[in-house]
Amino acid sequence: MHGFLSRDGMPPADLIALGRAEVESYGGIIVCSTVDDLLAADQGFDGGPSIGGFNARLGDGTRVHARRVLVATGMHDELPQVPGLRERWARDVLHCPYCHGYEVRDQRLGVLWNGPGTPDYAQIVRQWSDDVVLFVPRDVLTPSQRTRLVARAIGIVESAVTGLTVVDDTLSSVTLEGGREVHRDALFVPPTFCAHSSLLTQLGAATDDAGWVTTGKSGDTSVSGVWAAGNVTNPRAQVITAAGEGSAAAIAINADLVAEDVRSAIEQVGPRPGPITDHRPGSAGMAASPDTTEGDTMSTSSSPTSRATSPTATPRVGPPSKHALALMIWLCVFPTLTVINLALGDWLKTMSPVLRTFILATVAVPIVIYGLMPQLHRVRSRLVMRTARS
Repeated sequence: MHGFLSRDGMPPADLIALGRAEVESYGGIIVCSTVDDLLAADQGFDGGPSIGGFNARLGDGTRVHARRVLVATGMHDELPQVPGLRERWARDVLHCPYCHGYEVRDQRLGVLWNGPGTPDYAQIVRQWSDDVVLFVPRDVLTPSQRTRLVARAIGIVESAVTGLTVVDDTLSSVTLEGGREVHRDALFVPPTFCAHSSLLTQLGAATDDAGWVTTGKSGDTSVSGVWAAGNVTNPRAQVITAAGEGSAAAIAINADLVAEDVRSAIEQVGPRPGPITDHRPGSAGMAASPDTTEGDTMSTSSSPTSRATSPTATPRVGPPSKHALALMIWLCVFPTLTVINLALGDWLKTMSPVLRTFILATVAVPIVIYGLMPQLHRVRSRLVMRTARS
């Protein structure tokens, strides 16, 4: 594995093992299985009940329900049909000059044709060695491509490749039609990338002209509640890129779940006003008027003629409407983020967008939820009460 800061050269399986151990240390559950089917839960399996969210059917027949889904199923490489190519894959037959170029620098390198983009790919490989040969079928190079290759002293061998010669478990040469051999120490092959996106497409996720599932900036697909990260949607993503996409998707999913929880709580409370119950330890479930503040006396009564039924009772304040709640949130979030940006602006500019968003959310959310929103709710309650009394 290459291109992952602090993990260069680590076997991919070791990274997976470390990641799983970290997840489990936080109470996460790792299920080692395959997902054979993924459906919106309102469709159900075998005519099952509609419960919202999504149902996944695993390889052992187990069914798992989830409110949201992040798909990170990756892709696989399809190689040209050359005998011996797959057996040497990721050893001395390589696909990425950015990932593997340093390890074979200054050696005799070859590039195997696999489509019209191969000449530009060969130009990237040329950065690592003065001895680069492009193996290309006859009569496919354009005059412009040939000129560019010759200008950088990239050799051109126009012949069909029939195999590889391996000596002592090391690539020795590339075998051409007619038996000619060209000695090479490593061979670069631009593969055809094939996404494992069937779970997404069966849900109806939109794709681009090349068939890749399209996503928004946080990995959200066109299917509400479904996100994707990594090579399943981005063929150029290295491991560190895929990890960043997964982090961005996770933050977005969490925010979406919180928003749904808020909507659900509002629906359960309903539009009818009711007493606010103090759930603090020792309060014994005392009911207080919504405009009670820290210095007010909280009254309790077990009598049927309590304050709630008294002719002179103060009207109780119900929950805010959706529009009022949105305004309250805006009034809290905007100044909070403004102050944070003014205080930490220079420091935040040095960070990546994903990390900057995470830090802002981590700092701002507790301030808004536990600091500003209760105060703003008290102000709203007093205004409503004054209006009611007048």
